[in-house]
Amino acid sequence: MSFSPLPYHVEICDHLKRFEPGLWGWFMSDRFDREYRDNSTLHLLKTTYRLARDSHSELYELAASVATTLEISCPITIYQEQSSASEANAALHFFEDELIVVLSGPILQMLDETEQRALFGHELSHHKLYTETDGEFFAAARLLHWCVEQPDCHSAYIETQRRYQLHTELYADLGAAVACGGADAPISSLLKVHTGLSDVNPADYLQQANEILQRDRSGAQGITHPECYIRARALSEGMRAPEQYAALVRGPLNVGRLDLLDQRELSRVTRDMAQVLGADERFRQDEHEVLMREYFPMFEWRDPPQDLQLPIAELAAQLADYAPQTKQYLAWSLLDLATADRDSTVPLLGATLFFAEQIGIHDEFESTARKELKLKKTDTAKMLQQSREHAPQGNP
Repeated sequence: MSFSPLPYHVEICDHLKRFEPGLWGWFMSDRFDREYRDNSTLHLLKTTYRLARDSHSELYELAASVATTLEISCPITIYQEQSSASEANAALHFFEDELIVVLSGPILQMLDETEQRALFGHELSHHKLYTETDGEFFAAARLLHWCVEQPDCHSAYIETQRRYQLHTELYADLGAAVACGGADAPISSLLKVHTGLSDVNPADYLQQANEILQRDRSGAQGITHPECYIRARALSEGMRAPEQYAALVRGPLNVGRLDLLDQRELSRVTRDMAQVLGADERFRQDEHEVLMREYFPMFEWRDPPQDLQLPIAELAAQLADYAPQTKQYLAWSLLDLATADRDSTVPLLGATLFFAEQIGIHDEFESTARKELKLKKTDTAKMLQQSREHAPQGNP
């Protein structure tokens, strides 16, 4: 099984480098200082019990074996939280040159040796990710965390930081699978921790996870970790189709919950939609250009292609996977274009109804147009039929 940062990690790093160069440079250059390390170590000593190598040699040998499998050469120290009320869990306390794993609750007692291997594989994979490519993925995590703590943080950064964390957990799950040579132990360890059961069946739960995802493709709702069924499905897929991970986490593109990449995609789709509609010269009046530059200040009309069926089909395929809220937003954008030239609203409305039908958002557009323009359903049906009958071959 191959093992590398997920496409989402790479795309977010590329985005931040391009659009936040100042912040990116700062977080890439700002390494932990000695004071931070001393304070963190003191906090660990006060709140945990450090497991000595001599008295826990088998556990250290297991962790060292996992580190070797993941090609990590740092020394490791294992701590156990002192609170007896702690839930069973584990976490990596990140230093660049040392592996520090903090256990909490009865985590070791719940898991067999192979599942403990999965546990260490998951935690040590956080270190592997954060030290890749000179720490770029850790810099991105810190930059996004800093952004969401600002009082005026844009919602897209908040959503991006959430998804970045979720993808990081999926990456760490893959590390657990690499450490164990398969997905069964990571899945069973997840199930034991989440359910408290001592006997679980990964294959049974994968069937359950698939049933959930057949019924609900809304994406992950978790803040720090994806839901267990999403993690199990991702583990079962391994790295065979890493581009599917983003869809598992995001679900259908929802205009009410956009991250930075979604913003770019929705902007591009909105521009493409206008460009295809603008192949009809009636949609290229001064009023339409003014409107589009309100959306996109640098907007310019492109020369229309000879055959519009391909871009129309591409738009239809993309919009088919969008959430209803996003289709409604695009319907509003089309209505703006249809009514930008007040002297030509009626003839342009028919053409826009036909175009909306071709790209799969007719119902959203038709109902919006009727409500805003106070039309009857028979009116819009007649306009649509006339546009169908008179549409040039290959044009909307």
